[in-house]
Amino acid sequence: MIPVKYYLMAAAVTAFIGLESYTVHAAYQRGYKAADTKHELARLKREEEAAQWKEALRTKQEDELRALSASYAALQSQSIQNERTNREKLEAIAQTASDIYNRDCLDTDGLRYLNQAIRRGK
Repeated sequence: MIPVKYYLMAAAVTAFIGLESYTVHAAYQRGYKAADTKHELARLKREEEAAQWKEALRTKQEDELRALSASYAALQSQSIQNERTNREKLEAIAQTASDIYNRDCLDTDGLRYLNQAIRRGK
């Protein structure tokens, strides 16, 4: 028969192995949870950075669109102003031509005479 002390030693070794296994398992779980928490924080940080980047991109696009819109409005205003200026110049030219024609009262014979004089260099 096996003496009781061997049973006690086997029970002590088994208890020690069980306790050691539990300690290793608990440490592994704590390490796993810590690593999982670390990875979760890193993922959240990446998501936050991505959201900030998207917001910055959206803001930049809005600013560029506003600048483009302002530039287009300025060009449109300049174009309208140029049209007005050109119309005023054409009206002034037409008025001047009308004034010259009315002043000189040139008829077809007078125009022919004027053209001949211009050609001769007089």
